[in-house]
Amino acid sequence: MHLSFWRDLLQLLEGSLSRDAIRLWLSPLTPLLISDDKLVLEVPNCIHERIVRQRYLDAMRRAAHALSGKTLLIDFVLVSGGQTAPEPQPTRLPSMARQRKPSYLATLNPNYTFQNFVIGSCNRGPCSAALSAARKPGKKHNPLFITGGVGLGKTHLLQAIGAQTLAEGTHSFICIPSDRLMDVLMEAFKNREIASVRSRLSSVHILLIDDIHSLSGKNQIQEEFFTIFTALCQKRGQIVITSDRPPREIPRLHQRLVSRFEAGSVMQLTPPTLKTRILIIERKARLLGLALPPRIIMLLASRIRTNIRRMEGALNRIAAHATLSGSIPDEEGVEQLLQDGLFDGEEHSVTIRAIQQKVADHFQIKIGTLLGHERRGQIVFPRQIAMYLCRKLISSPYADIGAAFSGRDHTTAIHSHRTIEELLPSNTEARETVDALITAIRS
Repeated sequence: MHLSFWRDLLQLLEGSLSRDAIRLWLSPLTPLLISDDKLVLEVPNCIHERIVRQRYLDAMRRAAHALSGKTLLIDFVLVSGGQTAPEPQPTRLPSMARQRKPSYLATLNPNYTFQNFVIGSCNRGPCSAALSAARKPGKKHNPLFITGGVGLGKTHLLQAIGAQTLAEGTHSFICIPSDRLMDVLMEAFKNREIASVRSRLSSVHILLIDDIHSLSGKNQIQEEFFTIFTALCQKRGQIVITSDRPPREIPRLHQRLVSRFEAGSVMQLTPPTLKTRILIIERKARLLGLALPPRIIMLLASRIRTNIRRMEGALNRIAAHATLSGSIPDEEGVEQLLQDGLFDGEEHSVTIRAIQQKVADHFQIKIGTLLGHERRGQIVFPRQIAMYLCRKLISSPYADIGAAFSGRDHTTAIHSHRTIEELLPSNTEARETVDALITAIRS
């Protein structure tokens, strides 16, 4: 039983922790015992145990509670057989009469708090709005729509609102990714329980939805979400949504949802500056118990410029290496440790011009023809792919993309992006072409 429970717990944690975190720190643990009130895990060594306790224990407790419905004591035993130091007793949360219990749908990463969010010019506005939503739900920035590229902190801010709400214990909330929301609603339709689920989702004080762009083209789900959204707004509940693009740029999203989203506050996260990246790396290294020398911090900050999750992945690898070897790798060692992906695409900056050239070469047309105003299908399709890749690979603003293609309007770039995005799921040849171009551009 304990083996299947542990597998289920790891699967649940995949929704809130990075793959590297699970692979490096949680998968090596071996479940020895699961009882009504206790989970005992075998750990490789004391350092490994310390990192798991500091970084992942709270998330493990939450996941165990979600699976078992009970508060389990999680204990550790060394591989050698000697029991580790007793686990400190967790601080009790406010009584349930005061603390509204979050839904089992809310699996929060314990590191995603406002205290751990490094503020810079790239994120000050969204962070301030998120904090306002947590402290005074429904009063301002409602709905709050946070947009930005991959790995810039959208999920961190969303879950920080949940963590703040949980700590204060004065409001109820549900935090759920869109793909999980779709599963819940589809199951409710199937079991004829939609009224109950609708009531539950619209009865909380704060509803936190991650990656709303996943609802693109899901008409029935969008209709139901609009009903929940409207009901919650009428009760002055707070709604916070994240997406990798602004509302009107999400393809096949109902116009009335776009209108409702834009009626609130749309806040954009942008890539962090070098100064902010250094602060982020220093903060996350401290959470891992790593004392990195300045030259290693500068190496990471200068080579990983647009994705904070890659920084976390790099630090996890360095921490694992330090655990096994007993020392922090030097610059050459870090280069070797991270050469299989975390630096790829970061060392050589991808530009709109580079994308245009690669697409023109692939389709064997002149770049002037690609950028020109010829409207033959043999030219329009490569042009649309080039615009799509400019948005996908480097998150260029639509206005910049249009301007780079002989001064076209931003609406042309939006149309091109949507056309290719909608084509790829059903057209194998187009998908293979785009995949080949992405590989060539990043190589």
